[in-house]
Amino acid sequence: MLLLADRNFAAADLIGKLATTGAALLIRCKTSRRLPIIPRLNDGSYLSLLGGVRVRVIDAQISITTSADRRTGSYRLVTTLLEPRRWPATELVTLYTSGGRSRPPTSNSNPRSSVAGSSAPGPQPASTRKSTPS
Repeated sequence: MLLLADRNFAAADLIGKLATTGAALLIRCKTSRRLPIIPRLNDGSYLSLLGGVRVRVIDAQISITTSADRRTGSYRLVTTLLEPRRWPATELVTLYTSGGRSRPPTSNSNPRSSVAGSSAPGPQPASTRKSTPS
């Protein structure tokens, strides 16, 4: 089970309690929150401690394009999914922006993100998805 949560749920004591349930966590926290860098990982994320729980921190720029405008913001995600090869940062950012769904909640949004300098498209609405032949 994966628990997705917004930044108001990134309290250290709450994360400590949630981690005891065995669920994997993917939680947005404030970008200004100082978390110690234990080691930096190859994908640009790093390991840290939060609420006594070992977490991986992913800093990303996320752009959301709608029919009205485009907005870009800095996001910091913390997760208990610690293995970058198994859980790439770009995939976790995409999962967060989609709210855990296979596509965004509205058909006119198109999130894009960049982590550690690489750009990865977010989930796209069915009308704009591009398929490539195998």
